[in-house]
Amino acid sequence: MKIISIYLFFLGWTAAFALPYFPITRIIGIIMLFSILFTFNYKKKLGLDKRLITLMYLLFLSFIVSYIFQIIHIGPSFTGFGHTLLFLGVIILHFVVVLVAISLTGYPTNKIYKFISWGVIFVSLITIIEFISRNFLNMEFNLLRISTDYIATYSISGERFIRARGTVIESGHLALYLLMFAPFVYHYHMNINGSKMKTIISLVSVVLAVLFTFSAAGFAELSVVILIILGVYIIKLLRQGFKLSKVIVIYPLFFSIISFGIYYFVYGNGNLSFLSGIFGKLTFENSTIYDGNSRLSRWYRAWELFKESPVVGQGSGIASITHGTGSTNLYLDILAGNGLIGLLIFLFILVYHLNLIFKMEGHVKYIYLVSFSTMAIHYAIISDYWYPWMWMLLVMINVQYYRQEKLEPDKPIKQETLASEKHFYNVKI
Repeated sequence: MKIISIYLFFLGWTAAFALPYFPITRIIGIIMLFSILFTFNYKKKLGLDKRLITLMYLLFLSFIVSYIFQIIHIGPSFTGFGHTLLFLGVIILHFVVVLVAISLTGYPTNKIYKFISWGVIFVSLITIIEFISRNFLNMEFNLLRISTDYIATYSISGERFIRARGTVIESGHLALYLLMFAPFVYHYHMNINGSKMKTIISLVSVVLAVLFTFSAAGFAELSVVILIILGVYIIKLLRQGFKLSKVIVIYPLFFSIISFGIYYFVYGNGNLSFLSGIFGKLTFENSTIYDGNSRLSRWYRAWELFKESPVVGQGSGIASITHGTGSTNLYLDILAGNGLIGLLIFLFILVYHLNLIFKMEGHVKYIYLVSFSTMAIHYAIISDYWYPWMWMLLVMINVQYYRQEKLEPDKPIKQETLASEKHFYNVKI
């Protein structure tokens, strides 16, 4: 099904061509939905986990109940209706439809990695070209006609640089997309294609693109990813034993870097002013709950809204209705809008998928763990649930887990294979 390949490749094009209500991924998702409705045989069966279906039904129900509560207490609101409809629509379009399409067509797992990887690399190259063009060539690089309302800059030693945003509306959101799917770029080129050169070139491109976003969360997540990779590598070395080449080359280099760092901070000036902006964001320096539109103030207001209706919340979009802006924290946004019940259901869905990751066989579980951790951390500082990335990752977790070691590379899965998995049962489409 070519439409799936196109969807995966354009996964990061959420702001291209200034299509705010119907970005490219949403348009492709709608086409995919109609393809399923009018193309496939309705007698086919799809294996779905009872627990996942139950959690999704409960999440939908919590949103509907919270919206009814909102209508009763503050009256009908276009903002509240829009947020409720959008959240439920995004889940249907970017999770249910994509999962059903991949499962019913037997779309190969390796192709999922392939087209996501190509998409990430292409967006990374666009980001690098954009940064160089705008900051060094004085060229207005905006071939994709992305809105200029959110152009941000970053200061290094008094010189301001325009932060790259590639195919996304904001730089920080671009960093989330790149870092979430960078592990799959590595997995595809290294473990599936077996090409170290392509792996290195691809990852260097992605890292450069992330650096050019100057995203504080992106830098923090990149650091966490590096630490996880180093930890896994060290454990692997301890289990397999040390080779002489590693002792001669790697460890002197490692200790040289550490020694230089210690010398720099003890005997040098220890000046890291070029990172001051990033550290300031991470530590909320000069930011209080009274700063108006700062993250801390938005979080505080969301918490106050939650305390007014802690059980079922006040309906999706309540922060925007009362304060004119969101809470920039997905978990707090759900807490204020859908109450403790809605947040717990959402967290159960995440924990369910995290459990599937730990049950995966082989090293692929670490690929998914890094991606999942990046997503979970970043959504503590943004609330943009309408991006397809989180939902696509959940789709991939389901597909990978229930197909593991059932297929040969690039061969479609059989319907009976899905239906026979543990905890699965047949549901007519």
